[in-house]
Amino acid sequence: TASIKYLTTWHLSITSRFLLHAMVSSLLRHIWRDDKNEVYDYMLPIMMGYYYDVNQPLAYAVSYFLQCCGAFYSSLLFLSGDLLLISMVQLANMHFGYLIYKIENFQPTGTDADIKVLGPLLKYHNEILE
Repeated sequence: TASIKYLTTWHLSITSRFLLHAMVSSLLRHIWRDDKNEVYDYMLPIMMGYYYDVNQPLAYAVSYFLQCCGAFYSSLLFLSGDLLLISMVQLANMHFGYLIYKIENFQPTGTDADIKVLGPLLKYHNEILE
């Protein structure tokens, strides 16, 4: 549905913007620095301590990639919980819609046969609420 697509796009675009900001900012600072001979500190999206020098291009690329994987994994964990909640609400709405359809199409006869038709619908309603 549209809400699921919107929420998925929102989560992943926010994560992408967060991760790309560090790379673009780092590249621009690297290009526009005054002293080209000075040691440059690469900027990662998430501040962490490493046991190796992340200011080397290969180490920076690997660290950046691993942080991207971790950030998307975290984003997908939050997204999956949100999507589960949305799906459960939509499932309950679908069951209530079916119940409404059955009740609207019910033609009462004024006899005990009406109770036999409405009884299972009431039971179904209570099962939805549980």
